[in-house]
Parts: sequence; C-alpha cells; structure tokens
Amino acid sequence: MKKKFKSIFFEAIVGIFIFIIAGKLVFQEKLNDLDELWQYNFAKNILFGLVPYRDFNIISTPFFSFLAAIFLKIFTNQLIIMRIYNTLIFSGILYMAYRLFKLLGINRYISVLATIIMYFLFYYDLGVEYNYLILLITMLSLYIELQGLKKNSMFDYKKNEIILGILIGLTIVTKHTIGILLTGMFCLYKIIFITNKEDFNKVLKIILFRVAGAIIPLILFLGYLIINNSFNDFINYAILNIGEFKNNVSYLYLFNNTNILIMMFSFIVPISFLSFIYYIRFKNKKQKELILLIYAITMFCGMFPIANSGHFIIYAFLGITYSIYLMYLFCKNIINDIKLKIFIKEFIKIVVLLFIIAYSIKSVSNVINIYKELYKNNNIKYFNWIIIDNNLEEQIKNIDEYIMNNSKKVYILDSSAAIYMIPMDIYNKDYDMFNKGNFGKNGEERLLTEISKSHNTQYLILKDGYKRNWQTPIKIIEFVKENLNKVGEIEIFDIYE
Repeated sequence: MKKKFKSIFFEAIVGIFIFIIAGKLVFQEKLNDLDELWQYNFAKNILFGLVPYRDFNIISTPFFSFLAAIFLKIFTNQLIIMRIYNTLIFSGILYMAYRLFKLLGINRYISVLATIIMYFLFYYDLGVEYNYLILLITMLSLYIELQGLKKNSMFDYKKNEIILGILIGLTIVTKHTIGILLTGMFCLYKIIFITNKEDFNKVLKIILFRVAGAIIPLILFLGYLIINNSFNDFINYAILNIGEFKNNVSYLYLFNNTNILIMMFSFIVPISFLSFIYYIRFKNKKQKELILLIYAITMFCGMFPIANSGHFIIYAFLGITYSIYLMYLFCKNIINDIKLKIFIKEFIKIVVLLFIIAYSIKSVSNVINIYKELYKNNNIKYFNWIIIDNNLEEQIKNIDEYIMNNSKKVYILDSSAAIYMIPMDIYNKDYDMFNKGNFGKNGEERLLTEISKSHNTQYLILKDGYKRNWQTPIKIIEFVKENLNKVGEIEIFDIYE
C-alpha cells in the first residue's frame, strides 16, 4: 500500500511538473505566432456560428478548432483561454512520452530525463495547432496498443476495438491527409504479424471493428458539412486545393538547424528506422518495438513536403522516442559493471529530482513576473493578458481605427491580417488567411479576377523592406502594385485602390 502511494505521488509530481513547464513555453510567447492566431480565429469563427469552408478558408479538417471553440464557450472568448487549451495538449504529449518510456521498460527517473530532453526540442519552436492534437491522439492509441500486449495476445479481440477505431478516426477529422494514413496503418498493421489461418481470421475481425469505429467521426463530419451546405466548399478547399499548395522545404534544411537537438535527431531518426529490417525478422518476439517503429515511420511521413523544424518536432516525435529507446538499450548492454549501473541510476535520480524542483520554481516565477507586468497591459479586444510589443500594439490600434472609420472596404493582403481583424470581429474569407494554397482550386486566379473588378475597395500591402511570410502569394501582391494606384500609407502598409 505504501509503495503504491509513493508511485501515485510520483506520477502526480511528474504530471504537475510537465504541466508547469509546458505552460511556461506557451504563456511566455508574445503576440506574434501566426499559427496560434489563425487557429484562434477559426475557433472564434465557429463560436460565432460560421461554418468551416463555407464561411472561412480552413484547409484541414476542423476537429482541433471545434474543441477550442468549446473551450472558448465554456470559459471566455479570449486568446488566453486558447493558450490554456494549447497547454493541455502540449503537456498531454509530454506526459504520454513519459508513460511510453516507462511502458518500454525504462526506469522512471530515466523516463523523466528522456521526456525533459524531448521538451527542449520545442523550446525555440513551439506552435501548438492541429498537428499537436494529431500527435497526442496517435500517442494515446499507441500507448493503449502497447499496454494491451501486457494482458492479451496480439490477435485477441478486445471489447474496446470500436472505441479505439473512433479514437484514431479523430485524426481524419483533425487533419485528413495524415489522418487517413494513420487510420489505415492502425487498422491494418497487425497483418504483418500473421503466421497462420487462425491469426488471419482473428485479425480480419479486429480490422472490421476498427474500420467501423474509425468511420464514425468521418460520417458525423460529412453529415455536418451536408447539413450546413458546406460539402462542396470542403472539396474545393481541402481536397482539390492540394494541387495549389506547391511550397516545400527540403529535409536537408534540418541538418543546419540552430537547435542542436533537432539537428542531431534529424540524422539519428532516419538511421534508427533501419532497425525495422532487424525487428521484422523477429516480429513475434519484438512486438512492442516493431509496433512503435510502425507508428513512428507512419507519423514521419506526415512531415513532408514541408520538412521544417516545426513539422519535424511533431512528425518525428515518435521516431525520436524510438531513437532514445535504442540509445537506452545500447547503454544498458555495454555497461556490465553492476556498481556502475547503480551509481548511474542514483546520479540520474538526484539530477532529475533537483531539476524538477529548480526548473518548476524558475518556470512559475517567470510566468508570475510576466503577468505582473501585464496587469496594466493592453486593452485590445480578445488579447487581454497577452504580451504585445508596444510598437505592435500601436500598429493594431491605428490600423483598426483606419479600417473602422473608412467608408470603403479594406483588405489586408498579408499573412498577418488576422492580428488586425480579430479585435474588430471581422473575417474576410480568403483574405484574412492570405497564404498560398489556402484559396481553394484555382484560388489565386479567382482572387486576381475579384481584385481587378473591385470598386470602392482598398488593399493594404506590406511595405518593401519588411519580411513577408514564406507562403505569401507574390503573384497577387505584384498584380496589385502594377495595376492599382498607391494612395497612401498606414503604419507598415502601403494603401492601394
């Protein structure tokens, strides 16, 4: 009983520690993360009764935004609430990493240490959005699968197969491109382990129930689209639109990353995947390892074609988990001296406990100090208790005042449009997420036609010398500059009509 209490107490301490350090990264961010603003804007739109695809140009499936909208509805419609939601998802990912390490047989203190290492992957590149929810759902699914191997055979049908199918099916309604791949993997991967007809029959039954569960979220989502007359818009923006999105980032970009952990694991993870050749030969003796590897490789595919550091952290996360596990096995096998093993474990235990105490105090102190300063901070609608540079705050107020007092319709042709439009409760479909690939099939040509035919309308273009987002549709920007007249300036924008 005493041992069980100690175990529960330790788990609680780890959970609280992870929530604190996750919250530190989320809450210390200034108002400059466009992904955060776009996702908040989507959730806010849903809260206000707008329908995805029909009323605003979201290009992924919207489960992440619907959950966020529920948070905003229950608490209050502020970006700070979105950050609490994001903290729960991020801390859930880190906690599941800790639990997976333990499930793989790693000492709990070493598991905490490994989780801390993975935490620092995010330190300079945190941007919680739908990809993070994809990762959390996938990790929950993997954990349940590996946990099940403790009590059941690989081929035993479990009563919760449909529920497991529903869980992984949520990835399809979170981000359909990788969600379909993950769901297919989840339903079919046990085929690899079949050795006889009896196994085949059992696996077939499992596949049928998992598929049945997985299509439930999809049916509900499609029903929602049809009822709200948004199905054709979904096809246009989320399916046909794929051909419009031609941006890509080479994987080689990661080899020069300034975050040493990202650079290091960008080499290690693909190399670790080669162990698949070994584990497939001993598939019925190394089931846990092979299942983890299958999940990791499937997730890894979701990184492309944009293999930037943000996507790498998420889609290589299970690959990094697997790589750390292999390193642990390697170190365990080469250290034969029992006294040395005991010393290393005790040393890691002391380091981990001291780090938990010291870093928790530092993180809480940092957040408290930040929000003491924010007590008298901005009164910009929806951005209360968010750190905003004085220059940006002034820009938002001046640009919003200009738009609100203008008799003409004003569009901001820049990826940052949401920063200015959110406080005014304005959403201009296609223009307020002004990114290449977010306009639907032949979207750029359609917008060029709209602009050329527009009347009594002004367009704000980022002045030369300012860095544009890499997804900016330059063709449209150049068209406006060449075919419309510049009539003035406001803050960092030139005004055309």
